[in-house]
Amino acid sequence: MKKRLLSGAALLGLAAALPMGGAAAQDLGQVKWFGTVYIKFLDGNRQLNGLTNNVETIPGETNGDQGQGIEADLNLRAQVSRQVEVGVRLQSRFNQNYWANFGGFGYDPDPDGGVGDENNPLRNQYIKLRGAFVRITPGYEWVDSVLIGNSDFGLWDPLTLGKFRYIDRDNAGGVIAQGTAAGGNLKWDLARLSLPKLFLGPGFSNDDSNLFANDAAWISQVKFAATPTLNLGAIVMHVDDRERDADDGDVRNGRGTISRYSNEVYALKAQFTGIPNLDVSGSVYYSDFNIADGACPGEGLNGSCRFSPTLRRDANDWAAFLNFEVGEILPNFTLSAQAFHIGSDYLSVLAARREADVLLTEGREGTWMWGRPDYNFGNPNNSNALLGLGYGGWNGTTQQTVSLITDNDNTDFDERAAETVIGWQGVTVVPRYTAGDLELQGEVSYVTFDTNWQACGGNDKDVDCAKYPRQEGIHAWGLGGDHRSPYAPYQDRDLIIAALNANYLADVGNGLQLGARLKYIRDQDKRVTRASSLSDAYDGYPDSQDFGDAAISNAAWRALIAGNPALGTITNIGDDNRKADYWTAGVSAGYQITPDFFGRVLYEYQYVDLVDGAVNVAPVGLGFEASNSYGFAEYLTGEHTKNKVAFQGSYFLSGLEVGADIQYIWGEYKPKFKAPTGQSLNSYLAPGGGAYITPLGNISTNTVELDQYRLKVFTKVQF
Repeated sequence: MKKRLLSGAALLGLAAALPMGGAAAQDLGQVKWFGTVYIKFLDGNRQLNGLTNNVETIPGETNGDQGQGIEADLNLRAQVSRQVEVGVRLQSRFNQNYWANFGGFGYDPDPDGGVGDENNPLRNQYIKLRGAFVRITPGYEWVDSVLIGNSDFGLWDPLTLGKFRYIDRDNAGGVIAQGTAAGGNLKWDLARLSLPKLFLGPGFSNDDSNLFANDAAWISQVKFAATPTLNLGAIVMHVDDRERDADDGDVRNGRGTISRYSNEVYALKAQFTGIPNLDVSGSVYYSDFNIADGACPGEGLNGSCRFSPTLRRDANDWAAFLNFEVGEILPNFTLSAQAFHIGSDYLSVLAARREADVLLTEGREGTWMWGRPDYNFGNPNNSNALLGLGYGGWNGTTQQTVSLITDNDNTDFDERAAETVIGWQGVTVVPRYTAGDLELQGEVSYVTFDTNWQACGGNDKDVDCAKYPRQEGIHAWGLGGDHRSPYAPYQDRDLIIAALNANYLADVGNGLQLGARLKYIRDQDKRVTRASSLSDAYDGYPDSQDFGDAAISNAAWRALIAGNPALGTITNIGDDNRKADYWTAGVSAGYQITPDFFGRVLYEYQYVDLVDGAVNVAPVGLGFEASNSYGFAEYLTGEHTKNKVAFQGSYFLSGLEVGADIQYIWGEYKPKFKAPTGQSLNSYLAPGGGAYITPLGNISTNTVELDQYRLKVFTKVQF
């Protein structure tokens, strides 16, 4: 969608990032304008109003699949003189601007309070000022250009200061200076970026005070072409959240400030192309994070400030990447490889949230991420059950980010899902073979984790894991899990990805494009690996937390373990192991039906065999997310199948693009039940049979049938 919704914004961001030469004389003083009109249609059998499939932050949005809406952006540019350029963008937003709202007059939330809702900015088709900037090119030898105002800040690197994602593309404001030296072989960039008042501080806040103008990031970058075959680079970033010093109340000589948190990130990068058929590049990053006492309060694994874009304690760590691109080592055969390490405590609060893919691997399958179907229990109409995109999930494979706030908000099913890979370390090899009209690409990846630890490296998870924000807390579960929670209190996990993708252009009519893919993923986690830690890992649910008894809401389970406490205790370190085998197979055929219209049909089959021993007793460290009244966790042990048929079309005229993705997904879940060693499955049977008693609910033995229909059609005109 980022290509479709705001292409004009992307052009503006690119222009804001790059220095601009002098304007032709005839352009001086002229105002140029261009823009985009984008229209979207959603339909589906979830029957939820909403102009975006996945929404987490906009009030009143419901992760919908029903609605028609339109938005527009208008870009204005003027070259005031040969040394000064100005620009601005006016942008509308979807939010709840359905056509049926009739500009705000067609919706009446309170019949007794008046007709219409034109004053609600979520519905009145408002226009926002975005992307205002002034760029100065003074012609001095020591500086090429200075930009003052808004930018996407995409000059740097996804592990330091990443490009702001499209919904915030040029909301950020600051100053960017750029220059060259050494005959053009050395280029430098220097910037100050004002931090947003919300969402980038501990607990998603920059504190309650009004002193936020001082909150900023300073970042500098140098790129040096040392030789024609060797390029070097370095980045230094300092982020500081300043607050008034509460102990300095005397304003007569000015009041002092203290740092609520600071974050330094350093990077060294190199690329060498001096060996025939070989391109080698590498990068090393180091982060240092310091947080004031009380800035992220709350002790314990599930304590306050569990939702946070930062760590909750001081930390430092490193990350490194080594990449190889090998030319034709054999006829028609090339190879890419990457070795990588991302430390568990590596933190850059300004790392890219989804606009960059930092790993070579194609990652996991988006269809299993945060889809949030209600497989087996709970209230399917509660707000958490309605989160996500439904059974189908996202299209295709995932992309990887190094952020604690990886962002899939405001996305539709036809986009790739993003997931955080903090803690990942391993190697990926991608061979490619091309012969005529045939292209083959494979992948083998092995991933282990810097977050493989017991009680986060200590002895008591509720104390030693307090450094790490929990977020939703079940990211490591994979199937049905979250995309931004890299930390589990007990983990001993490894991940294997093997994939083969094929494309062939058959000489049929205008050319028949055939595709096929086959993929296997093994994701296994031994969790607790020392018997002495079992009592700490499985000490029941934390009644003392704010969520109270809601975290233990299955009365049948309480009664069961009250009569036989042994049923609620894991006594063998092998009893809590988790293993998931994922299989994907797909075929597609595309054809240029007319010179203006291209169509593709595809079929995809997904299968998962999952065994999760822990959920029969007490999931490690879960609090409210284990509640079957409003929680995130589900009983998922068993076999999952998913079939998808889809039609995708593209229609082009001069300046116009129309796209469509129409899908039907169906499948089933066959539950399996596994008891810890020495315990009888019959002890878990609910009265009357037909269901097993677990902490997460009484789970039926019946097969669960699932299906979803969904449609997205868009029209985009650029002018």
